[in-house]
This record gives sequence, structure tokens and C-alpha cells, in this order.
Amino acid sequence: MSDDDQRPDPDALLRAAAQEGFGRLKVFLGAAPGVGKTYEMLTEAAARRKAGIDVVIGVVETHGRVETEALVQGLEIVPRRPVAYHGRTIAEMDIDAILARAPQLVLVDELAHTNAPGSRHDKRYQDIEELLAAGIDVYSTVNIQHIESLNDVVASFTKVRVRETVPDRVLEAADLEIVDLPPDELIERLREGKVYVPEEATRALGHFFSKSNLTALRELALRRAAQAVDAQMLDYLRTHALAGTWAASERLVVAVSELPGSAELVRDFDIEAKPGNVIITAGAQQALDVLAKVFINPGDPIITEAPTYVGALQAFSAYEPDIHTIPFDDEGMRMDLLEEELKSIGKGNSRLKFLYTIPNFQNPGGVTMSTTRRKRLIELAHEYDLVVVEEHADVMAEDARDHEAPGVDGTLAAQRDGLAVHVGNDRRDGVGD
Repeated sequence: MSDDDQRPDPDALLRAAAQEGFGRLKVFLGAAPGVGKTYEMLTEAAARRKAGIDVVIGVVETHGRVETEALVQGLEIVPRRPVAYHGRTIAEMDIDAILARAPQLVLVDELAHTNAPGSRHDKRYQDIEELLAAGIDVYSTVNIQHIESLNDVVASFTKVRVRETVPDRVLEAADLEIVDLPPDELIERLREGKVYVPEEATRALGHFFSKSNLTALRELALRRAAQAVDAQMLDYLRTHALAGTWAASERLVVAVSELPGSAELVRDFDIEAKPGNVIITAGAQQALDVLAKVFINPGDPIITEAPTYVGALQAFSAYEPDIHTIPFDDEGMRMDLLEEELKSIGKGNSRLKFLYTIPNFQNPGGVTMSTTRRKRLIELAHEYDLVVVEEHADVMAEDARDHEAPGVDGTLAAQRDGLAVHVGNDRRDGVGD
């Protein structure tokens, strides 16, 4: 190893130096309202106060939840500042009062909040940046749909466009703690009136709080937290010039030519392909990114199921396609609606780049496409010269067959004489991720 390899990374050192004298931001990240972000923040704040840390509340929104309101008791609250707006008064966080109080830690709920007109900053995250610059640590909360780079991805499957967003750089500079709750438990909390009042809860269950949406949002939140931990670990290693292998996530891409085992990998999934036509990546997510990079130019139309795997939406959205979505039922993607969409796209000037589907054990719906629908999809693919990108369930090849429709080969790629792309994970030792 050379002397240069043993030296700390200059950029990492500069980033560390820039944070000297600043407070630290910790964000409690959740998949959706009601998972317990504010509750967890207050619980940890109470523990910090018991340990001797000077803690105050700048803003905490309990939303009338009794268990959350109970945790506010015993913590000092800095009174909010009244702001007159269109004949009514809005209570906003008083930055000057907090700066004058100079606590060690301040709780500032709802990171993505937009301040009332006339406030010093437009957004609450900007208030927080001012507090951090004064050397005050901050705890805050946010849901995954408010992260700026994920706004389009979330809107594509929830059909709800979130207006209040937070720049990614704010999260990248923060310590993240994921507050996780399985979808079934969150839905139960909603039904019990612990998230919204009954009328709002009923409406939410039929729209944003569907199980498929919550499952996809949960996956996005967990993935984002893992990415943040990985990035922080790498930054620490570079700052301290620590050598060695520290891979916490997959980074290997291998193009296969005569690699032993490649033929068996192709055969296991019933695809006729030469080894030179196979790329083994570190997980299907990386393969989807490669496909997006090859196929998509900004504005190109593509088709996906709705909802679909959020990892795929992330990979595709990075290349700015025009995403068209087709709903599915208990037999898989609706072929009647797909045909209508294909006709509509065909009338425009843009060529459809590909259709993405998970025919076996669809994520997040868990549906397996029926024999009839698979055959119809193949017919439409031939008729419209359609590239089909199919992803296999993330299971062993022999296990995946348990999810297949009776009488149909495991992959659409095996039945499509034209261009089809098969993506999947192989869990055998030494192959795949």
C-alpha cells in the first residue's frame, strides 16, 4: 500500500472541519404518518434529559394522540411566535427565543413544514439549519414521501403528489433513525383512531394507507436509512484513512463470458442465452439500473404495474422517463388497460422503451400472473414490438416455480421470440448477491 493510500481523504477532512462548531441533526424517519416518529423522538429526548442534557421543545405536534401528549410532560417548551395571516393567527416556532435560551438539544417536529408568510425562513428545515449553525443539536421527524428525490417515485404509486419536500442534502448531513411499523399494525392503529379521526381514517384506508402503498413506502424508508448508514461509514473510513475491506453493500458487477457456473445459472431459469449474453450483477436492483441507463432518455415512455417494486421505480426515475402505470387484479396486470395504453402511446411521437413486470409473486401485491394474461402479454409484445423487462421473485429458482401459473414456463423471456430481458437474483453460494 502506498503512502497516499494511507492518508485521510482531503474532501472528507474538509467536510468534517466544516461541521466543527455546528450542532448535530438527528432525523426520525418513517414510512407514513402514525408509525410513531414523534413518540420515539420524545422518548429519546426524555432519556437525554435524564442523563443531564439540557433539552427544550421548539415544536412538537401531538395531533391529539394521548400517549404522545403524555411524553411532553416534564420537558420545557419554548413558547411559539404568533404570526398574523389572512385574518387568523398561526403559531410558528420562535427561533430567536430558542437561540436566546441556548439549550444543548431542541426538538423540532415535522422537518418538511412550510412556515407562514412573513417568517424569517420559508421552510422549517432552514430554521433548523440556523439552529445547527449556532451549535445547538436538533431532533426532527419526517416521512419518506417528503424527501425531494423520492417525490416522483412516491407519486407514481400512491397517486398523491406531496407538496412539502426536504432537499436530500439535509438528510445526507443528518443521523437517521428509522421508526418502523409493519403495514398491518399501522392499518390497525388507523382503524382504532390513533392516527386520524374516524372520518379521515376511513378515507385514508381507501387511498394512501392501502397495504400495497404502505409496504412500498416502508421499503423506501428502510432502503434510504441503509444507504445513509453506508455513506456515513465510508466517509468515516476516508476521514480516518482506515484500510481494509468494509463492504456493507454490494458493489460488484461481473460481465460473464466463460465464467464457470454461468451456463447453469441461465439453464436454471429456463432462458436460452449464451454466457456472453448474461450479466451477473450484485442484486437485481443494480441490473435494473443498467437497463435504465441503456434504454431510457429523458421523457421516454415506459410502462410498469401499479403499484410496483419501489426499487425499480428508483432505478428508472434517475433517468427521467415518462412512467405510465397499469393496475393489476388477482390475475395480474390488466391486459385490456395495457392494450389501451399501448394504442395511446403509439399515437404520440415517442417510442415506448419497455414494459416492466414481475409476473411471479408480484412485489408488493404478491399476485402471480395467470396463464391467460401471460399469453395475452406475449401477443401484445409481438403486435407492438414491445420490449418486456421481467423481474423474477427474489427467491431460489426452484422455489420461484412454486409461484408460477399452472401450465406456463417460468419466464416470459423463454416464450418471447423477440426482445425480452429477464432480471432475477440467484441465491446459490458464490453466485449473485
